[in-house]
Amino acid sequence: MASAPSTHLVLFIAAVIVAASLAGTVTQGATRLGSALGAQSRQQADAIDAEVEIVSDAGSPASVYDHDTDTLTLYVKNVGGGTLPADPDLVSVLVNGEYRTNVETAVLDGEAWAEGNLLRVRVDVPLRPLADTRVVVTPTGARDTFRFRTPPKDGTRGELVFATRSGELRSVTATGGVTRYDATAAAVGPKEVDFDDDAREEIPYVDANGALKLVDDAGEATTLVDDGVETNGTLLGVGEWRGATSVYYVNASDNNAIYRVRPGSSPSRVTVGGSAQSADAAAGVGDVNGDGDTDLVFVGTSQGLYYVDGDSATSMGGVGKSTGVGVGAPRAFDGTPLRVPGVDGSGNLALWAADSTKTTWTSSGGYPKGPAAGFDADDDHAYEIAFVENGDIYYVEPDGTVRTVAENVDASEDTGVA
Repeated sequence: MASAPSTHLVLFIAAVIVAASLAGTVTQGATRLGSALGAQSRQQADAIDAEVEIVSDAGSPASVYDHDTDTLTLYVKNVGGGTLPADPDLVSVLVNGEYRTNVETAVLDGEAWAEGNLLRVRVDVPLRPLADTRVVVTPTGARDTFRFRTPPKDGTRGELVFATRSGELRSVTATGGVTRYDATAAAVGPKEVDFDDDAREEIPYVDANGALKLVDDAGEATTLVDDGVETNGTLLGVGEWRGATSVYYVNASDNNAIYRVRPGSSPSRVTVGGSAQSADAAAGVGDVNGDGDTDLVFVGTSQGLYYVDGDSATSMGGVGKSTGVGVGAPRAFDGTPLRVPGVDGSGNLALWAADSTKTTWTSSGGYPKGPAAGFDADDDHAYEIAFVENGDIYYVEPDGTVRTVAENVDASEDTGVA
């Protein structure tokens, strides 16, 4: 009978040991869970508080991108939220929507990327000359977007597109070299998008019959719209907006509504707040209000200049018009936001900003009210305003100095330059 109490005692001791073990395990697990939740909370708090700003100068593209090494360099400032991780594995970079893995980082003014310090971010990525580029940098929940146009390569500064007074389609370089195309144009757009990825940028143009087409310098041509496109006093825009790279045009057969089209797709009407938008010209696309998103710039039927951001159209002022329309594609004349070149109602060359501020580069007036364009005519890595007068192509400096791009090319003032 004495063995029963002993057995009970052994069982009791075992139960106490097991209970203590379980209690220790639960306590340890709770401690680890608490620590993990605390670390996660701190991380989320850091992500919420973190704020960065890309302070590189889009108006100096040669300092941002090096064609010789295919290197993109950005300077990112920590403007809030304490110290941020500077490890390249923790700094995400997207270039034109593509995630890049070969990121290099360096803190320039301290050992840590503390508030107020700069982080240099470098990425090896091949980019075309004079290509509109969008870069997103995302460290620890913070995010900033940077847009710029890559610098020219090997002395090439792009080309201006124009049509002669008899309609022959041409392009000209800053040194006056003219390329002829087997096409007749009543309206043109800029030569800056390679739609078919053959390393040749196409020119969008409208022929005298209202057909919208693309052509490159190898003679390859594509018809985008068979007929019905506006041919008089207009301009074509080109670029990425609302998720797709397209040509933007005025559709005369649909009450001069703005449409968009790209190779392999059907034309679609551009809506603003759910409604069609009538226009005289589609100037182009770019971030004119500086909010990081691309805007569509157009000239209304009463020469009002507008940009479309989201579901609304905002006025930027008014441009001049005679048989042409005095507007061009938005460009980074002095950094970001972009501004729109053109000719005002008095015939002065000017730039328009999103807040309706107009900066006039000439004062005498009387210049032809036709399409103008931003163009680096003198290889100073800054845009001048190019325009057509009396069959010749000129450009004007910010101080009002007018110089020649190409003489005796018989350029049409109505079609202007793009």
